[in-house]
Parts: sequence; structure tokens; C-alpha cells
Amino acid sequence: MESPTAAYRHFWQIILSVWYSTLCAGVLIAAPSEISVVANLLDYIGRDYPRAVAQGAVVDTFEYAEMQEFSKRLLGLWDSLRVAVPPSLFDDIRGQLEDLEKMIGAKAPHDSILAITTRIRNSFFEAKLLQVAPVRWPSLQKGKSLYQRYCQSCHGDQGYGDGPAGVALQPPPSDLTDSLFQLLSSPLSVYNTVRLGVEGTAMPAFSQLSEEQLWALAFFVKALPYDPQKTRLPRYIQDSILTRLAFISRSDDRTLLQWLSTHFPKERRGSRELLAAVRTFEPANTPEAYLNAAERALEHIIEQVHRQQYAVASQKVLTVYLEMIEPLEQFLQVQAPGLGSRIERSMLSLRTALEQEDSEEALVLLSDIRAALREAREVFAEQIFTFGFTFWMATAIIFREGLEALLIIIVILSVLRRLDAHHLRSFVHAGWLSALSIGVVLWFFADALIQMGARDRELLEGVGALVAVVILIYVGFWLHQSSTAAGWQQFVQKRLPTLVSQKNAVGLFILVFVAVFREAAETVIFLSALNLEGTQAAQNGILAGLTTSAIALGITAWVLQRISQRIPFRRLFQLSSVTMVILAMVLAGKGIHALQEAGYISVLPIPGVMDIPLLGIFATVETMAAQGGIALVTFLLWKLATRRSVATVEG
Repeated sequence: MESPTAAYRHFWQIILSVWYSTLCAGVLIAAPSEISVVANLLDYIGRDYPRAVAQGAVVDTFEYAEMQEFSKRLLGLWDSLRVAVPPSLFDDIRGQLEDLEKMIGAKAPHDSILAITTRIRNSFFEAKLLQVAPVRWPSLQKGKSLYQRYCQSCHGDQGYGDGPAGVALQPPPSDLTDSLFQLLSSPLSVYNTVRLGVEGTAMPAFSQLSEEQLWALAFFVKALPYDPQKTRLPRYIQDSILTRLAFISRSDDRTLLQWLSTHFPKERRGSRELLAAVRTFEPANTPEAYLNAAERALEHIIEQVHRQQYAVASQKVLTVYLEMIEPLEQFLQVQAPGLGSRIERSMLSLRTALEQEDSEEALVLLSDIRAALREAREVFAEQIFTFGFTFWMATAIIFREGLEALLIIIVILSVLRRLDAHHLRSFVHAGWLSALSIGVVLWFFADALIQMGARDRELLEGVGALVAVVILIYVGFWLHQSSTAAGWQQFVQKRLPTLVSQKNAVGLFILVFVAVFREAAETVIFLSALNLEGTQAAQNGILAGLTTSAIALGITAWVLQRISQRIPFRRLFQLSSVTMVILAMVLAGKGIHALQEAGYISVLPIPGVMDIPLLGIFATVETMAAQGGIALVTFLLWKLATRRSVATVEG
């Protein structure tokens, strides 16, 4: 379990990452990243150098001139990145690029060239300058269709480089099945080549393709030499592969062969057969696939419990929940809320049992979870991604998520309207509009949000909720202090003008922004999950659900504002203060629960208490303690406010 300090630091790293990604969105749309171009050129040099130089001699003058030109261009591109890269890393990589240029000039052996280009490229990943990976496993069938449309005319039906349009090209199109090309290329390098093209050749940049299409094409190219009908990945290896998509995406065949031989030495088939099976592997991105993977993983956990490997099993349970169960959580909360809560609670209790090394309780819980997953399979059996299913899911979830943030906004606006604090109302509107705008941007960059990983997203949601809790308690205290003031009219005339000063604007902005942003980010992830299969029916259902829920929220906001206008001034303050405290307790429960799901906080279940996620009620000691603490702090603060107001009037 991570320490609170580490979790806090990790949270702000995520916040800064999302903020930076949003700022850079316009740039990313306008042009490819220079670092991606650098990585692409390094891949190209490392892969094609043997065509230019062999045994210290030039074997192709054109290819060798291209190697020299590309090595010089790498230095120029890297110099343009001086401001964007940390100084020490910039100097280190520039020195290596200078060495690369000298080695090409000296006609160094291919092994040396390959080592330095790989080392430079890997340093991009280590420094997180390059974090490109598909969100979900790419579709080889989609990749095949794209290949036939864009690549077949030059590279040929089978990828041999013998297409009719490539006959007169110089240099000729690459043989994509060539053993050297396959050995030294990764899906990421193919992705970059297709996205950016290769300058000085007939290979154009296919910038019109989406991220999903680029990855589908890249994975298909890496599968070209193999027959998927003759390669089948064992289930226990599938479970391991499914959680390593980023690694598979950026690994060339050499790296992957080494990893397979190390991790599966007893597999009766050789590493090369396993390599073919991995490259042609295509899991189904459906609820059934997630449930199948979860059930197989639970079988391994049972074995680990029997071997008393409790720490390993506990970590595996966390992975199973975050990677296989959590993506289905929203579906279950709507389709079968009792079942969804039961699975979630059992998973949390299982982690507690494993931490306490209680094998008997752990095995009972594992049996319950497996039974619940079988029930979940039946829930999903008939309603998967039809228009009606996606419409209902999108409408229900978006309205539910939006209502929580809407209540905060309406309460604040109602109070400010009665105070004629128009300057503060503009900050409230700026807060929710900013958060909503970022949510729209995140929809177009959902890949980056999802690539954060479920654990990071839970941390973002949890800490964001707790930040909102602190501000809600403060606002609730402020409202209660105002409403309980003895000599109310005198208080309104003398004190309220100072309480609506500019200094409170930032707090209101942050509160509204955090409340809306956490709901917007969660909604984006949910809608992306609904669009797993990318069918037209699903997309239409999402659009219709989004429109319907937006209209419903708008009507709800109008009704609540009309009601608030009829409530007496002082009563409005009192009701608003109570509402703020209730919302603070709801968010506290949800925030602590999210941190528990991510493994940052321990889980001590309370038997016999029902979970009510909508109200932030979860049957654990930690969530209940947090909510009880808020109730106690609120009570003490309100008592203090009452005494101060009486003392002020008497004075």
C-alpha cells in the first residue's frame, strides 16, 4: 500500500499531466510531435542500416547517403527540442546522436548502430517523452481492411513489396514479411512510419487516419508473416498478455522473444511459435471477454492462496478489479445495481482477507465472486451495445453523474443571486464552463485519459472528491454562520457585503471546477467504454443519450432555481448550508472508496450494512469514519459559529 505522501504526490503528477495534455491539444492536432519524428528516424536507421553497409563497406550508395542525411537531420530536430527537454537529458541524447553520426560515417557494424538507436529510443520512454500505446487491443480485421485500401497497391497482397504501383518506385517498397524487418520493428515503429511517412521515399504520411486505425494497421503489419489459423495463444498466457498491451506495442520481435522465453520457459511450443501467437492474438473487446479474463485470473489467485502467496494474490486481486471488473462497473450499476455492489464489496473484502492471511475467508470470497461473475455474464447476454442499450446507459449515467455537480452549482448560484453578488456568480460560471470544456477536449483525447490506467484514474477521482469536501465544509460553515446570526437584519446590512468580497471568488471557482471536472472525466471514460465496438448503433445511442440527459439536467436546473427564488432569504441560507454538508459527506464516502479501490487505503468491511453508492455510503470502517468525522467537525464548527454570532450582537 502506498503512503499518503506518495499518493498525494502521485495525484498532483496526474493533475499536471492532464493539464499539460490539454494545453498541448491544439499543437498535437496541428502537427506530429518532433519527438515522434526523431523516434521514427531512429527506428528506420536501426532497421535499414544493413541495406546500406555490410562488413564495413557500402553496399548501396543511395541507402548509405540516406543514412547520412537522416543522422544529420536527427541532430537538427533534436536541437529544436532544447526548450521542451530537461537540460541533462538533452545534452546526453545529443551526445549520443553525434556519436551515431560519426559511427555511420565510419561504417560501423550494424550491431553497434542498432544498440545506440535502441538506447536513445528507450530513453524517451524512460523520461516519459514518448508515451504512445493503444487504449484497447487493436482489431486485426480492421487492420486488414485498411491495409487493402492504403498499402496493398505498393506492398502487395501478402506484403512482399511486389504491388503493381510499387514496381517503378525507387527505393522500392519494403518487404513487410522480411525476417530482418520483422525482427527489428515494433508495432510502435510501424505506427510512426504510417503516421509520419518516410522522407525521401514514396512512403507518404497517412495523417488522416485515426489513432485506432493507425494501431490496427500497425498490429496487422506485424501479423503479416503468420497464419492466425495455425497460431493459438494458451489462456494462461492470454491473461498475462492482456495486461501488457503497452509493452507489446513498443517491443520489437527480439525483445518479445526474450520476454516470452524468460516468462514461459516450460511452454511446450518454442518462443517463435509463441511470438506468432502473440502477434496474431486478438481478444474480443466485450463484457464477456472481460469476464472471461477475470474468471481465469481468479483461478490463478486460488492457486496462489493454496500456496500461501498472499501478497502476490492481493496485488493480483487489485489488478483484476481495476483492469477487468472496473470497466464494467457502470454497466452493472444500471443493469443490476445489487450485483455490481456485491462484486465490488467482495473484491474489497478479499483484499482484506489476503492482507490478514486468512486463507479460509479468502477462498469463500473467491467462490462468491466467481458465482457473481457468472450472474453478470447472464446480465450481459442479451443487451450488448444495441441502440436502446447504449441510449439508456448513457442517459442514466450522465444524468446521475451530472446531478451531483448540478446541486452544488444551483445552491451557490441561488445564494449569490439573493446577495446580488454578480461578480462571484461569474466565477461560478467560469468554473463549470472550464471543467466542461476540458471534458469535451478529453473526449477527443480519451486515449490519453484511459492510458493513465484505472489506478491513476481512481486516485484522481478520490483526491479530487476530497478537495471538494474541504471547500464544501467551508462554504457550509459560511452559510450557517450567516443564517444563525442573531440580529439577522443587522447582519445582512453590515456583515454580508464583506463576506461576498473578491477573496472568496477563487474558492468558489475551484469548488465548482473540481465538482464538474471529476464527473466529466468519469463520463468520458464511461462513454468510451460504451463505444467499445464502435458500431453506428452504439454511437447513435450515445449521442441520443447525451442529448437527452443534457435536456433533463437543464430542466432540473430551471426547476430548482424557480424553487429557490420562493424560499425566504434566511431559510435559503439554512437549507443551503445543510445541503453543502450532505454533499460533502457523499463526496467523502466516494473519495475514500475510490482510494480503497486503487489500493491506497486499507479496507475493513462492516458486516450487515448495505452499500448505497448514490449517497456515498459504503460498508467499510474507513468511509464511515471519514463521514462521521465530517459530521463531528461540522457540528463543532456550527456551534462555534452560533456562539460567535451571539457574542458579536451582544458586543
